[in-house]
Amino acid sequence: MRKIRIKDEYLHYADRVAEWSGLTRTALMERTKKRPIVRARQVLFWVIKRSTTASYSEMGRAFKMNHSSILASIAKAEERRDNDIEFRQATDELLQRFFESNLKHGSGSPVYVYIAGPITNGDQFLNCSRAFKEGSKVMAAGHWPFVPHMSYAMHMVSPQGYEDWMKWDFAWLSRCAALIRLPGKSPGSDREVAYANSLGLPVYHSAEEFLAAHPPVS
Repeated sequence: MRKIRIKDEYLHYADRVAEWSGLTRTALMERTKKRPIVRARQVLFWVIKRSTTASYSEMGRAFKMNHSSILASIAKAEERRDNDIEFRQATDELLQRFFESNLKHGSGSPVYVYIAGPITNGDQFLNCSRAFKEGSKVMAAGHWPFVPHMSYAMHMVSPQGYEDWMKWDFAWLSRCAALIRLPGKSPGSDREVAYANSLGLPVYHSAEEFLAAHPPVS
């Protein structure tokens, strides 16, 4: 039977997911429509996407697959997580093991992190300044921060509804691997923390706390 080829950089992901699924790596990479194997492979792609900075195209090239197939597999995993609490908990634990392993062995991979905090509640300039400074600390350490406070300037040019901005925020948050919640009253940030929790993302409260868990990338 034909096998899906895999680059060396992802072999340990395949091995861990195969073990977690009760399969061998060889079985995991079979080109088959058998449900247990297809579902395990969906988890593999989901884990790689959540714990690395690889794009869908990069993953497609790594596995010699169309990037749209990678995207569809990850969407299926997310859908199952939404509808199966036990599966969500199990995949959250699996993802956490990958995070811990990457830290232990010094993977050197940058982390996409979402910076949440007040924008319109209080002094808006100071709120944005604080968020930009925290984001700069993360960026200086080699990681990739997303600071939604940038939307404040965009809103002045092209105003959007509050819920429209929240949808935009959630779309970006779903692509991050961690969240930093800055201090201050903010119902929107509280919703972002709740969404991060639902995704199984770790939540930190400062750039320093985040960097203690995710050391600078060399």
